[in-house]
Formats: sequence, structure tokens, C-alpha cells
Amino acid sequence: MSNDLISRSAVMDYLREQQANVIIEKNKNGFVSVDVCDGMNSAINAFINFIVQLPAAYDVDKVVERIKVSSTDKDGIVCYVDEKSVITKELAEKIVKSGGIECSNYLKNENRQQEPANH
Repeated sequence: MSNDLISRSAVMDYLREQQANVIIEKNKNGFVSVDVCDGMNSAINAFINFIVQLPAAYDVDKVVERIKVSSTDKDGIVCYVDEKSVITKELAEKIVKSGGIECSNYLKNENRQQEPANH
């Protein structure tokens, strides 16, 4: 398993939805017993408490601040690989602030613009 960053709010939303389903099932007095529903609710609460207490994987504001104070060349380039510019401070900040998700399309478009046209 990798160290992927996930949305804490998405997990919390899912757990709350499951908790609502348990409450609905409990009130139906149907197939699932009250004791089982109470146990499920207890387990969901334990997961919610665990997730709430987990530290953030990284602090966006701190990362952006470190990017802002990092050294750049005259063109604002932060990083070079094999003498080719890789990333500017502006793009690095956009990637960090978006969690890399929204920026993926931006990066794809940037790469297309840099590729020579096929005629």
C-alpha cells in the first residue's frame, strides 16, 4: 500500500452515510438486530474518532511558504533536471494548493504546448 493522500472529508462523509444507514436499519426492526446495529454504530464512531485525530499529511501553507522562500534563477525556475527547466515557483504553488488534482490538466496542456506540432 502506498502513502497516497486522501480526502479526510470524503472518508468522513462516507462514514456518516454508513452511520445513517445503520440508524435507518435499526429503526426498521428488520433483519439486523438492534445489538448488531449498536455494534456497527460503535465501530463507525471509533473510525470517525481515529480519523479526526490523525495529523495532516502535510500543511499546504507551510509547503507554499517554503516554495516562496526557495532560491530561483532569473526566470523563476525552482528546479532543473539535465539542464532543462522543470518547474517555476508559481506552478509549484498551484500544484501544492490543488493537491495535484486540478493541476494535472494544466500540466498536460503545458506539455502539449511545448511539443512541436506535427505537420
